[in-house]
Formats: sequence, structure tokens, C-alpha cells
Amino acid sequence: MIGDPTSLESLHDIIAPAPVPFWPPAQGWWWVFAFLLVGGVIGLGCAILWWQQNRYRREALKEWRKYDALLTSGTHRLGAITGLATLMKRVALSEFPRERVASLTGNAWLEFLRQSGGAEQTGQWLEQVSYNPRIAEGMDVRKAQEISAQVEAWIRCSGGQRPSLKSPAIPKAQNSSQRRS
Repeated sequence: MIGDPTSLESLHDIIAPAPVPFWPPAQGWWWVFAFLLVGGVIGLGCAILWWQQNRYRREALKEWRKYDALLTSGTHRLGAITGLATLMKRVALSEFPRERVASLTGNAWLEFLRQSGGAEQTGQWLEQVSYNPRIAEGMDVRKAQEISAQVEAWIRCSGGQRPSLKSPAIPKAQNSSQRRS
């Protein structure tokens, strides 16, 4: 019976195949890794570019903090408010084309502020204080800080996505007889 092929004695143990190795991965995984690597490099490049393009905004916010701290002092309030007006103009020059912003003054500047985010009332306050220092002397700290907060919000927002800001009422210009008393 030794030569019988159907004999159970001629059976051998089952040999299991070697386990599938973890490395190297199949070709599809190489494509996935390459896609993730390229996407990561592009994402990092975009983040660096965004960071560099918004440097002016970080610098403006740093300067805004300096002016905001000066608003609580009555002696430095005029300088701080004038500085805020200058800061808004510098941010606008950095964010928008120079040809569009550099020559704007008065009503044209206020219209630009209205179109770029609703800071027209704040701009009117800042303009009036620049030309009439008595307004700054009579302004209470709360009102000055409200204007400062609106300037900060205007700086933080990007050009096309500025929120409409509710601004404080503009004081009426005093006539000459009221100023003398």
C-alpha cells in the first residue's frame, strides 16, 4: 500500500504562505503618499504666502494697541485719535491699489470707507478730530474706545468681507458764538 496515491500516509502538512509585508506598499499607496505630499507642500506654501501678505495687518494691529492704550489719557487722546486716522489710511494703502486710495480725502475718503466696510462714521469722527482738537478734549473715554474698537475691526477684516459697523453719532459742529462762551 505504499504505492497507493490515495493513502493518508502520503499527505503532507499544509504550508501557509508568508504574511503580506507592511513595506513596500502597493502601487496605489505610493500614489496616495505622493498626492498627500504634494498637497501638503502646496498648503504650506499657501499658508506662508498668506502670512506674508497679512504682515501689514499684524503690524497695524500692533500699532493700534499702542494708540488704544493712549486713549484713556486725556492729554494724549488727540494724538492717539490722529494716529488712528493715519493708521487707517496706511492700512488702506497696503490693502487696496495705491491709485485708488492715495489721493482720497474728505467725502471721497468717507465714501471709500463706506464701500470698504462701513467705517464711514468712524472716518467722520477721526476727520473732525483731526481738524478740531476740541472734539477730542470733550470726548469721553467710552466714546474714544468705541471708535478705537471700530478701527480695530476695520483693520482685522479683509477688503471684500468687511462687516458693516455701527458707529457713534457724529457731533454737530459748533458755531462761533458757542465756542466763545
